[in-house]
Amino acid sequence: MTTKNDPEEALAALEEQEFDVVISDFKMPGINGLQLMEQVRSRYPDTIRILLSGQVDLTEVTRAFNTGLIAQFLVKPWRDDEELISAVQLAARSRKALVQSRALLVQYQDLREQMDSLGHAVTATCLALRHDSAVAQDGEFLRRSILRRDGDE
Repeated sequence: MTTKNDPEEALAALEEQEFDVVISDFKMPGINGLQLMEQVRSRYPDTIRILLSGQVDLTEVTRAFNTGLIAQFLVKPWRDDEELISAVQLAARSRKALVQSRALLVQYQDLREQMDSLGHAVTATCLALRHDSAVAQDGEFLRRSILRRDGDE
């Protein structure tokens, strides 16, 4: 766990190390928590974002949820530490699932490319076999024609 009191320090820490979850208060020096979350999302879209605030603006929070800017919102003060712990655990599981799904997508795309290559190889083999078969039939036709011609003479 890394704690930063300044949004710029938090962004600098994100540049140095990958984080699964970023938790931010709404009120901070310089920029507010939503502005920080916008920067985190644009630079590190797979990082799960949680916003905390003692002053709730439902319009802003709703917009933040609807646009995917934040995954969770906790009102300060929370009832007990278990609420925050549960939120972080859920966010960590979400991040893990996201990373796994991305890895599966890459595997799927690799398999799809391999299947496409195999499909092209099968098509080429079938065309070659048809060609060989046609050549063989033409050769047999010529052989019979020659035999008939030789037999007529």
